[in-house]
Amino acid sequence: MLDTFRNSNCLITGGLGFIGSNLAIKLVELGADVTIIDAMIPEYGGNLFNIEPIKDKIKVNYSSVLDEHSMKFLVADRDFIFHLAAQVSHVKSLTDPFPDIDINIKGTALLMETCKKVNPGAIVVRTGTRGQYGPATKLPVNEQAPTNPKGIYEISQLTAEKIMKVYNDNFGIRSVLLRLTNTYGPRAQMRTPDYGVANWFIRLAIDDQTIKIFGDGKIDQREIFFSLMIVSKLF
Repeated sequence: MLDTFRNSNCLITGGLGFIGSNLAIKLVELGADVTIIDAMIPEYGGNLFNIEPIKDKIKVNYSSVLDEHSMKFLVADRDFIFHLAAQVSHVKSLTDPFPDIDINIKGTALLMETCKKVNPGAIVVRTGTRGQYGPATKLPVNEQAPTNPKGIYEISQLTAEKIMKVYNDNFGIRSVLLRLTNTYGPRAQMRTPDYGVANWFIRLAIDDQTIKIFGDGKIDQREIFFSLMIVSKLF
């Protein structure tokens, strides 16, 4: 299955961030020709350090998924497009919803429309969030769980997903939709607690700081427990 990527032409939007850079490294290992696009928006995690192991083996384009002309050039002739460019902080979306609307919703619509015009044969993979489901009605959360997101970030990710499904169903642009939760690992954003509880707990542990859990532990206690288990296994 992984041989599919050998000699393939791949584009990663938001590719200098945590997930994008790790993906780029793996794709290069599998023999893919990789191009990254990243707008280098401050605090969003884009960092050239993240691609240091493969810096001479990939192409990097400093542009935005909102740039229609740039996207036409970059999308053409790609076999796989990994669409990771997004505003991904639930906390930030509560104070300023417009980056979510612009990048997550408009950016996804522009990408899919560009695929329709210049590369309808591409396979597009989108990373969403477990938060699209909202509060869990039961655990573990599966694909049949109802979607009732409680924040602008989660709403924007669900909307982006539905836009992709429309292009998949109506125009035959093949799409793969992922919903990730509490991602952690090398190259993750760890400077603030705005980008995932697991990475922030790891940062606190590295700095020998107290890991604080607020409340009585009864609300979402199982999810907190699983996050703590992840951290404990790393040390």
